[in-house]
Amino acid sequence: MPSTWISIVISISCAVLCTLLAWISKPRSPITTTRLSKLRQKISNYNDHELVSQFGKVLASTGGGSWPPQASYGLSWPKEIQPYHRVYQEMSQFLAVNEGDISLDDSTNAARINEFRAKMAALLHDSIDLSAVTALLSDVERGNSFAIGAAEYNGFYACIALSRHAFRWGVIPVVAAAQREQFINFPPELDLPWPYISRRYGVTSLGGNMMSNYFYNVCKGNVVYEINRKKDAHIRQAEYEFANIFPTIEFKAIPVYCDMIDAVIAFERGDVASCLRHMQSISKGISEPLKVFSETVVENKISRAVWMPYVQGFQGWAAGEMIEGKYVEYDGLSGNQLPFFHMIDAFLGLEPYLTEENLQRYIPEAQRDLQILFRRHSFRARAQERKHKQIETEMALIAQRLRVDFSGITSVKSGPIYRCTSSRENDYDSCCGRVQRRRRAQHRQAAQPNDITTGRDSSRLRGAITRVNDESEQVSWNLSNDPAFIRAQIRAFERQGVAERIRPQALSQAELLPERGQKIFRDIAASSDVFATLESTIGRAACRAEDDCICQRRGNHRPLVIIDEYCICLYGSQSKRSKHYYHVRSFSGMLDLNMFIPTGKLKLNNGREFWPPLVQEWYRHRGRINVARFAAFMEQM
Repeated sequence: MPSTWISIVISISCAVLCTLLAWISKPRSPITTTRLSKLRQKISNYNDHELVSQFGKVLASTGGGSWPPQASYGLSWPKEIQPYHRVYQEMSQFLAVNEGDISLDDSTNAARINEFRAKMAALLHDSIDLSAVTALLSDVERGNSFAIGAAEYNGFYACIALSRHAFRWGVIPVVAAAQREQFINFPPELDLPWPYISRRYGVTSLGGNMMSNYFYNVCKGNVVYEINRKKDAHIRQAEYEFANIFPTIEFKAIPVYCDMIDAVIAFERGDVASCLRHMQSISKGISEPLKVFSETVVENKISRAVWMPYVQGFQGWAAGEMIEGKYVEYDGLSGNQLPFFHMIDAFLGLEPYLTEENLQRYIPEAQRDLQILFRRHSFRARAQERKHKQIETEMALIAQRLRVDFSGITSVKSGPIYRCTSSRENDYDSCCGRVQRRRRAQHRQAAQPNDITTGRDSSRLRGAITRVNDESEQVSWNLSNDPAFIRAQIRAFERQGVAERIRPQALSQAELLPERGQKIFRDIAASSDVFATLESTIGRAACRAEDDCICQRRGNHRPLVIIDEYCICLYGSQSKRSKHYYHVRSFSGMLDLNMFIPTGKLKLNNGREFWPPLVQEWYRHRGRINVARFAAFMEQM
């Protein structure tokens, strides 16, 4: 009898242990259910609101039922289209060329490209039944959503888009022989599905976009359709790290999206207090998605030596088609296609960064419609009309926070590290040449390590930390040349409450000015007695930006006398009679003139009836003119 009980206990224990091990080893989705469930709950609660309803459509269509978007691949597809997955996996191993085989000879590169294309076209022809594919895609287009699910279609979109990019370039690194091609003759197996895909997602480009090549191509910590499959680990790591930036941003932006929805609903219901709470939450939470860039685009994750030739060059397009007798060229992927940027701009009531033409080329229709609704329900202008000063201030602070958090990072919207320009602007053969001189480049990098996230010499950070270490006995560190280590040390300082002692030395003047500007903007928004004027400089006015003034060298703690013809005077920031003077350049570094001038708190008149045309244009265009070009134009008149 005892032996029977022992057997039962052992059996139960084994069953429990097996269940526990199965649960532990089960693959985890990158999306935390708590964040996603909150977003779904918002959509369910407010589904009668057109903005929220459209958000639900984005999740259901382009998101594949989730956010960031999810996709499925290969064997999960209908049998008619499964061969596309196998063909790409087989061909991808021939894309990237070994360093020793890189050639700068056009005829050699053209032969390689033609060989790759011929092999891919033959494999597609032998593997795919075009009539079956046509019947399947037509069935889905007629409304049979059971034929291909949303997540399956996302994965299929990624496969076709990456296959077209592979056929377009034929070799990695991208070479001049491919760049010069304006028209690409795709095999029918890659041409036939594309119109169906374009109509489903509402885009017109012949190449991929951020959704197809990145969002739908990253799954469970892997790039599904790799372009460097046979390359070294550090190249494959750079490919994954860069592709994963954008889904990670969207994942971390989910709480911000929830607060944006709540803020819109609260304002339209007249609940100003609740709206203000959500606005403050957005202002605090917006740094979470933005700092993904600074944590990822660093040398030990994405090496500069491999980024352009092996990661980003392939994502360009630089080819086109004839439309109504006119040549139209497409650009491929760009960081300005990221949904988060479009949504936050629309929420703030800002105009779209992309032109309408480029929106239709690269941004899925469901996301374009969501942008339109966010812009339609933006309450910034209404808050200003109704004198909701605190909401106005929070709106401006969100925009200011974007500037502060991005001040040290190459601009995603227009900076070179995330812009995929026409390949004719960049000679990729030069990148190939640099590969051959990598030893020398690595030696220079070892001698002067730079953090590619900011472009600042990391020795300045090390020096700042060293000086504080000398002054404090609380910490003692073994300093490293690794920028990631340095950032970890700064975070340790923050935990010990002494980070503020090193920040002024570690950050540039241009980075510190916006922080000064936040306080000024609060003062301006809180009181009608506080305003600024553009004035002619009289006497010995000193710039109150002090050591952060960008018109003087760092470390000169004496106030710099303004000798420019014009300056900006801030009235009433500390008392009704106080006057603080600033260089125009320093003041525009503190406050976004594009957002500040429309408030009416920056004035031109101040007793003066006539202003030169240059000043008038500067004011009319909110500080966004090239002064040097305008002056040269006026001299020619």
